[in-house]
Amino acid sequence: MDFLRDPIWQFIGVIVSAIGIVLSLIITANSEKNKVRPFFVKTLFFAFLIITLILTGMVLKFASANSPNLSFLSIATPRTVSPLSQAQAMLRQYFDKINKRNYCDAYDMWAPNSSSCQEFSQGFLTTGHIDITFDSTQSTLSSDGKVYLTQHVTNKNGDNANEPTVYHGWFVVEQENGIWKIKSGYFN
Repeated sequence: MDFLRDPIWQFIGVIVSAIGIVLSLIITANSEKNKVRPFFVKTLFFAFLIITLILTGMVLKFASANSPNLSFLSIATPRTVSPLSQAQAMLRQYFDKINKRNYCDAYDMWAPNSSSCQEFSQGFLTTGHIDITFDSTQSTLSSDGKVYLTQHVTNKNGDNANEPTVYHGWFVVEQENGIWKIKSGYFN
């Protein structure tokens, strides 16, 4: 029922409610004057029904034409996320942890861990920030688990302080018990 959060559906709800309120006021005003005629009430009801159907049809046509994820047969069908997208999301989290200086959390994303967290964090002493971009030509996770990316590393001190150094390469990733882990990497 997430589609009900869509502004189009909320707009339709407001329109239908407004029409209902106006009709209620008209019928109430006429009933107080004892001038309620069955023909008038039926006409008003059918006008309300026709307007509601037209508006609903317009919204459904607009929504289905402009939202590729909305179809009447698959509203409850969850979208599947590709293994490449999942791996890229994990790598974004990895670099986010490094940029926030949560080195032990980033270290835990490696499997197997060949060094200690302290040794791992020593490798980032001069690192100021790392921005990453994924290879836009990669559309699927390769059979060997490689995710290709570029790192733009800004050092916080030294001769090249605040000048990004660019590294091209890849990480090998795979799932262990449903959790994505980094197995190895190569950058030059």
